[in-house]
Amino acid sequence: MDVLNDFEDEATDAPKKNQEIVMKPLVTLDQLVHALIQDADSPEEVVATAVHMVNSGAVELVGTASATRLDARRIAELDDYLLAA
Repeated sequence: MDVLNDFEDEATDAPKKNQEIVMKPLVTLDQLVHALIQDADSPEEVVATAVHMVNSGAVELVGTASATRLDARRIAELDDYLLAA
């Protein structure tokens, strides 16, 4: 009976009928940075926004940066990346 109860517990985690399922965009770090550059006023704004979007789960990185959390303290590395873009 425990197996049945475990299954029922897992089933309650499933989306309910009429519940909206939102999928987050899958982007490369390059795509994200280039999209943010279009509206940002400074490289610092691009970095801060990218860090927030990735770490909050608003977007999911794919490619070589997949499963990465961005560290705002490593801004120099991202600044170098922005200058090369």
